[in-house]
Amino acid sequence: MLWELSEIQLLSYLEWDHETIDAANAFLLKWQYPTPSSDDKKYLLTYARWCGRIAFAHYADDGPMPSAFEFDASVIALDRVSQHHKRNYPLTIHPAWSEDSPFYPLGRLRRLGQPLRPP
Repeated sequence: MLWELSEIQLLSYLEWDHETIDAANAFLLKWQYPTPSSDDKKYLLTYARWCGRIAFAHYADDGPMPSAFEFDASVIALDRVSQHHKRNYPLTIHPAWSEDSPFYPLGRLRRLGQPLRPP
């Protein structure tokens, strides 16, 4: 699961939107059923949806958002998600994302010595 999610993340960072959408769709079809029971799995599925949503917004900004990429990040208990997952797949869109995180909102990395909030 993590290998496939890393691929989605890299495609998203490269802004290969069509490939990101395809990879996110395949990931969701493979892993979302049965309904995820753990917060870790919910978190990873939401991260894939978020990457797919960003790619779709770049690729077809005038079309309606596919239901596969709809999510409510607030249903995830962030304190019960593995630190490994939060560090490697920062879901900064989550409303409880810590302000002292090394990541700014939207996944930008904060460098050491920089203020917690972007200028």
